[in-house]
Order: sequence, then C-alpha cells, then structure tokens
Amino acid sequence: MMRFSVGLICLPLILSGCSRDKAPAAPVPQAGASAAAAAPAPMSAPVAVDEKVLLPQLMQAVFADAYRPASKDALTELPEPDERSVRSLHLITPTAAKVLENGLAALVVNGEMADEQGITSTAHVTPGRLSVYLLRQENGQWVLLRRHENVAELGSMGQSGSAQWVTLAPGKPGLAMLHGGTWQGYSIRFLSLFDLSDENMRHMLGEQVESDSEGACGPETSECWQVAGNWRIAAPAEGQRYGDVLMDFSGAREALPQGAEGGKRVKHAVKGSARYSYRDGAYKLVSGANLVPGV
Repeated sequence: MMRFSVGLICLPLILSGCSRDKAPAAPVPQAGASAAAAAPAPMSAPVAVDEKVLLPQLMQAVFADAYRPASKDALTELPEPDERSVRSLHLITPTAAKVLENGLAALVVNGEMADEQGITSTAHVTPGRLSVYLLRQENGQWVLLRRHENVAELGSMGQSGSAQWVTLAPGKPGLAMLHGGTWQGYSIRFLSLFDLSDENMRHMLGEQVESDSEGACGPETSECWQVAGNWRIAAPAEGQRYGDVLMDFSGAREALPQGAEGGKRVKHAVKGSARYSYRDGAYKLVSGANLVPGV
C-alpha cells in the first residue's frame, strides 16, 4: 500500500619544511625526531564525489563475486525479514550511496526475491526490501563494517523507494526513504526514517506524506483530494535522542454534502500540522494530526 554520492576519501599529508641553523644550541634527540616522523597525518573531512563513481565501488566491496558489473546488480542470498535464519535468493540493485561526515560510506540497496537466473516474481503489491551497508576505507580499499539486511519492506512493484540523507541529531546521520504506489487511480507516498549510526538499525517512522485521487476522480466520484505534507527534522531539544519530525499539510478535498446522492462536490482547503517525537524505540504522534488521506 505504498509509492514510492562519494569515492575515495583523500587523506592530505602536510609536509613541513625545516630551516637549518648554523650553530644549534643543542642537538635534537633522535627519539623525538623518530616519534615526530611516525606521527600520523591529520585526517580531513570526507570529500563528496560523484555517486556514480562510488556505487560500483561499494557494490563490489559488499557483494564480491556476486556483483555483476555489466548489469550493475548482484544476485545473492539474504535473510528473510521475519525469519532471519531462513535465507532466500535476492536480486540486489543499488539505490544510493554517500560518504558520511564520520568517514564511513553508506550503501543503500533494494532487494527483490529472484530465481537462480535473477528473474524476479514482482507484482504490483510486492514491496521492495531495503538493506543498508556501512563501509570504511583501509589502505585505499572499501571494507565492509556493518550490514543491515532486509531491515524493512517498503513501496510497491518490488521497489523500496528513493533515498534522502538527513541529520537526526548531531553525530547521528539518518536515512529517509520516500516510497509508495498507485492503485486504481489512487496514489500515496510514505516517509520512513532510519538511524545510520545505530548498530541495530530499525524502522523508526512510517507515515504518509502525500496522496491524491487524480487518476480516479470523475464527475460521479463522491470524494476527490490532493494533499501533501512538507516535512522536516527539528534540532533536538536537550535530552532528546533525535529531533522531532514536523509536518505541515496543505491541499484540498472535494466531497458531496453529507446525505446528498448527487450534485456538485464542495471543495474544502486542507491545512494543518503534526509533530512526531521519538519515544520507546519509534517516532510517535504527539500533537496535531496527519491530514493525508489513506488509500
């Protein structure tokens, strides 16, 4: 029921020149010189590069021989979302990648169940399976650090949606997935949030942020609408693990007057807001209301 970059980090080496004195007051101890020479060069902030360059590097590092460069995908087994001891063959396609402020690289992929030839059996109602991998650089190579496989089933037609990079709190990079679908002319999109710094990554929010009846609204339709929510993450207050999610809704709904069997629909503006706070492992509505109609 839903619709829906980054390359090698440069480590600059700062070389400092030494002036020669004609008559130094005292010799420089050798041990001190050796220690100074062995001191590591300071690390710079990660350099953002073209996502197209990073994606194949990370796919190769994570999936090794299962990665197929020609088709830019991988065919491999992943644990089932609800029964982790059971593994099934999946076709893996990259969604997004980025080098985070902490120097780690995040790879977001979509998974679909497939046969040994990589043929999927995706239907309209089939969600995509979201997996996230965290990698670090060692000796110029990306090395897998953490894997979060099939952490959520999102979207439709086997696709888990599009990714956006967000900040949930200082030092806590986040992943926002926008996903949904269209059914018989009714479309809807959801927002899902994940903490990339959490070693036990989980689905923390799944709320509708947009829907419409554009493909199903005709002269005889009793109700039509188009409503969207503009969302953002606020800076966390003292003591909060993550910032609140704020949504401002706007749009319009048209409906026949109550009890009427025909006639002209009456149009009403939609305007309002909602606030979600992180409590007990998930974001929960604490004020306002989500005004996006379900489908």
